[in-house]
Amino acid sequence: MWTMTPIGFFSTVALKTKPGMVMVRGRERTHLEAFVERYQQVIGIRLPATAILDQPHSDYRWRIIIDKEEMVAVFADLLHDIEYDNFKSECTRRQTGAAGRRYVHALHEVWSVMYGLQTPAGDLDDTLTVYGYNKR
Repeated sequence: MWTMTPIGFFSTVALKTKPGMVMVRGRERTHLEAFVERYQQVIGIRLPATAILDQPHSDYRWRIIIDKEEMVAVFADLLHDIEYDNFKSECTRRQTGAAGRRYVHALHEVWSVMYGLQTPAGDLDDTLTVYGYNKR
C-alpha cells in the first residue's frame, strides 16, 4: 500500500516470511526517520538506530520491519493529525531542504497523473494549464 503523508511517502507490504509483520519502505531516509519518531511516540518503544535497514540496490532503499498492528496504530495517529485543508500545502510547510522540495514536487506530479483519471483526455491539457501544470 502506498501512503503519502506530510511526513513522507511509504510503501507498506506484508512480510511473507513472518506472519503478522510488515515492511514499511521509503525512498528517502528522512521519511523513515520521521516514521520511526512517530512510531516511538505512539507505541512507546525506542527503536535502535539500526532499525532502519539500508539496502542501496533495492527498489526502496530504506526499510523497517514492524508488527502489523503497530503500523496500523502509527498510521491511525497520522490520520488524527489531519487539520489541514490542503494536503500539498501542508507538505510544503513541513518538508524542508532539497529532499523536501523533491517530495513536494513528486506529490504535484502524482496529483497531475491521478487527475488525468477523472478527466476526459481532450480536457486534460486545458485543466492542467488552469492549475499551473505544464504539458508533457
